[in-house]
Amino acid sequence: MRLDGAPASPGVVVGPAFVVTRPDIDIPDTDTPKETFAAAAKSVAADLKELEASALAAGRDEASAVLGAQALMAEDPMLGDAVNEALDAGKGLQGAVEDAAGALSAMLAAMEDEYLAARSADVIEVADRVLLRLAGVEDVALADLAAPSVVVAASLTAAQTAQMEADLVMAFVTEQGGPTGHVAVIARSLGIPAVVGAPGAVAAVAVSGTTVGGDGGTGEVIVDPDSSQVDDFTVRAARYSREREEAAAYRGAQVTFGGDAFEVASNIGSTDDIERAVSEGADGVGLFRTEFLFLDRPDPPTEEE
Repeated sequence: MRLDGAPASPGVVVGPAFVVTRPDIDIPDTDTPKETFAAAAKSVAADLKELEASALAAGRDEASAVLGAQALMAEDPMLGDAVNEALDAGKGLQGAVEDAAGALSAMLAAMEDEYLAARSADVIEVADRVLLRLAGVEDVALADLAAPSVVVAASLTAAQTAQMEADLVMAFVTEQGGPTGHVAVIARSLGIPAVVGAPGAVAAVAVSGTTVGGDGGTGEVIVDPDSSQVDDFTVRAARYSREREEAAAYRGAQVTFGGDAFEVASNIGSTDDIERAVSEGADGVGLFRTEFLFLDRPDPPTEEE
């Protein structure tokens, strides 16, 4: 079965699937819903900060930045105020959280800035994590991944990807998300192929262990490929590997056209990006996403930083 999604991180793989499904939740009634939400949000923020620190210590700056931003969202009074307003309007606790997160997410999604619009998904992730905490349910952890696999999910949270063993993730295939979402960002930073926005992926794969072929450069996904399709993906993977090796021979070389020299610059948003730009032989910085430097902290960096 073929699925078509958006290419998010290049690379070609064929391997067994590891299917991530969201657990069902049932939030019990409470006489103090506002206080209960506040306590759950505080607990979630603390967890996200711990994951942020762990990701930073592991040198995964992109993941750390996303987790830090989500921790701030969990603590943001705007989310709490929106939940309280929905509760005052007669909503139950679960409905109030879902409505508040949906409204804030829609507000971000409507912004012209592509990066800020992509953060709309982070609001939903934070709210979902709060709902799981309220229900006393643990999310499915990629830390449970025991063998190299293609991770298939409707969506993946920053917290889930932060806890994974990257060497065991052959590729990501998600039903939701876009090329600027955190799954795509983290996949590219780690060199993991990824296809996002592939509707029906979870239902098509159904169970872990099903063979999946994926091309992160075209967005093509094949579930339970036949022998000829496996051969095709194998040839593509070899070609991609060969192209990367051939491209490495030009690392640091001056680019010219018609006798004129051109600068090849890198987009950066973290110290990891700087190191990668230097190692790849970039001539300079084309786009510096300075907001990444303080998304995971309450204060902007100093001039010295």
